[in-house]
Amino acid sequence: VIAGIGLNINMPQDMLQTINRPTTSLFAECGIEHSVTLILDTLTECFHKDLLKFIDEGFTPFYLSYKNALYPAIGEHIRFHQQEHLWEGVLEGLGVDGSIILNVDGQRHVFHSGELET
Repeated sequence: VIAGIGLNINMPQDMLQTINRPTTSLFAECGIEHSVTLILDTLTECFHKDLLKFIDEGFTPFYLSYKNALYPAIGEHIRFHQQEHLWEGVLEGLGVDGSIILNVDGQRHVFHSGELET
């Protein structure tokens, strides 16, 4: 599995405006510079802890927090990118295994990977 995140840490507003989608940074939000090393170490520690929990218990301990984070978009029309394909439909919810459930033209589709765009 390869997982990645994008996190703009010390990017100033003028550089953020060169990105062709809505974006921000910790610096733009807080007005102070942050230690990239400290943030990376903290993210790595949290990821490792959660990975061990996932290996031991599966997705169950994470389900409610992910469902609650997704809740505002449920029932909304969304775009979902999976590999080279763009799907558009109504977000039905989150499966107990972490999958995204999308209704496309009356047909239910279940996705285990991809990028959600609300």
